[in-house]
Amino acid sequence: DALYDCLTDLSWLPAKGYVLILTNAAPDTCAAPILTDLLTDCCEHWQDRGVPFHVFAQTARSADAA
Repeated sequence: DALYDCLTDLSWLPAKGYVLILTNAAPDTCAAPILTDLLTDCCEHWQDRGVPFHVFAQTARSADAA
């Protein structure tokens, strides 16, 4: 998967840890479980290497919640 490859090969951006922030995420789409699995795999990849990798997702506000 290209996204997995991009998030697990950050040799061009050396750091002690990484933070990925997603804004306006849509958790109710059919792709959400796939993205969650992919991000979990990325976190495990970095954990195995002793490098912190954190993901924060801000969901989009629905019209009903306004």
